[in-house]
This record gives sequence, structure tokens and C-alpha cells, in this order.
Amino acid sequence: MKYLITYLSFILIAGLIAAGCSEIKKDLPVQPSSSSVVHGPGFAQFGHPNFHGNYLKKNNWDIKQCQGCHTNYNAGGTGTSCRSCHTQQAGPEACNTCHGDFSNPNYIAPPEDTNDSTRTALRGVGAHSSHLYTNQIGKAVVCSECHTVPTSVFQPGHIDGRPAEVNFGTFTVSKSISAPVYNPSENPTCANVYCHGNFAFSRDSAAAQNRYIYLENQITGNITNTPTWTELIVSRATSQVLKCGTCHDMPPKGHVGHGTFTISSCAGCHIGIVDEQGNILDKERHINGAANVRGQ
Repeated sequence: MKYLITYLSFILIAGLIAAGCSEIKKDLPVQPSSSSVVHGPGFAQFGHPNFHGNYLKKNNWDIKQCQGCHTNYNAGGTGTSCRSCHTQQAGPEACNTCHGDFSNPNYIAPPEDTNDSTRTALRGVGAHSSHLYTNQIGKAVVCSECHTVPTSVFQPGHIDGRPAEVNFGTFTVSKSISAPVYNPSENPTCANVYCHGNFAFSRDSAAAQNRYIYLENQITGNITNTPTWTELIVSRATSQVLKCGTCHDMPPKGHVGHGTFTISSCAGCHIGIVDEQGNILDKERHINGAANVRGQ
């Protein structure tokens, strides 16, 4: 009888332990091996219809919802960290996540646009590269010269379901005779911008910069030049848009003292800025808001 009671007691205790363990295991959080467990197949696969980029695009890029599980975009309890692919400090909130080069944090403007396109004929792509990254005739234009740059991806007005608004900056309007205008039509254009010919230098202001200036009362660019945003080409050799004489006449209106003028004449006074073939040697001193003459 003694052995029977001991045996029954052992069975009872073992059963209670087993029941307790079963209940604990049931309540453990499930650790998914990949995002496909929660979001379905292809959620982390670029090009897949179920790719998370497509999902976020349909939901107006609301990446805040990701942090419901991925706290600070880390794995949290999910087993998968957003930062394994989004390796920049800002994680998925980095500028080049939605536009620019995803593999290069220095390229934050299109191409690619928010639809992953690189076609310059599209307004979202256009001449971004030839302004910001491959500019051959002037220094790189900064984003704030055409857009209000947000301090955060969540700043009101940044992601609002509309194409990016154009708000011209101080350099773009410098020396301009009239206010710049952006026409967001199917073939968008920029008018009255300093960079493309809408400028004027008075004799007094230019002479203050350099005593060798040759002017009548005023020197002006081609103030009616209205370039098309989707037609600007990177290479000046293949583009009518960027050839000398487009943004200002050869020489500019009001420029005197040369007699018969050829493109090689520029190098005689604009030393170190342009050569006798018309190639720009110093982009920092061309289209910079100043009349740089005799090496100054």
C-alpha cells in the first residue's frame, strides 16, 4: 500500500508539471522565420507583386505602421529587422529609400523616382541628374533651389499624394529680372530663372567686382529662355539646350570691346573659367552670380 501511494503521488506531480509546461509553451510568442509568415510570400522580395514597397506606395508611404512591430525599425519580437537592408542611420526613413539611388546615400534625387523609373521624359525624373550630379557647366544645384526640403519624412506637406511642389531658392532668383515660374504641365518648363539666362548685371555692380569689365549700361542674358524640364540633356556636346549662346548671346547683350567675336574670345578675359573651345574649366565660377574676369 505504501508503494502504491508513492507511485500515485509521483504520477500526480508529473501530470501537474506536464500540464504547467504545456500552458507556458502555448503562451510563448511565435517568432516568424521571415516576413512571409506575417505578410505573405514576396514581402521582402524586390520585384514581387507583394513587395513591401508596393504595399507602402498604395498606403501613401505610411512607414509609421511598420514600427508597430519593428520598434525603431529593429527586429523587436518579429525576428526580422528592417535595418538589415535599410542600413543607413535613418533606416527606412532615409531620403533615397523612396527616390534616388537606394545603394548610394549621396544620390537622393531621381533617377529613380518614386515609381522606380529612370526615364528623363517623365516629370518625376526629368533633369534631376544634370542639375545635381552630372552638371558640366556649373556647380551642382542643391535640392533647396527648387524644393522645400523637409527635415523629416513625416513633415506635413512632404508626402501628400501630390507631385513635388517647386519652390525656387535664393540662388535661382538671384540677378533675375522677374520672378521665376515653373509650369507643371505635361511638358514642364522653367521660365525667368537666373540659371538659364534671366539675369542682368549693371555696369556699376560689375565694375565693383572687377575693373576690367567691358559693358555698356547693362549686360543681360537671354531673359526669354524657357527650357523644358524633361528635355535637358547631360552632355553639352549633344544638346542644343546647353550650348553656349543659349543662356546668353555670344557675347551677351551689352558686352562691348571685342569687335568680331568668336567663342575663343571668351578665354582672353575669363581666364581659367573657359578655354578657347568653349569648354568650362571652373564650374564654381560659371553661373555663380558674379562677373568673373581676368582670373577673378
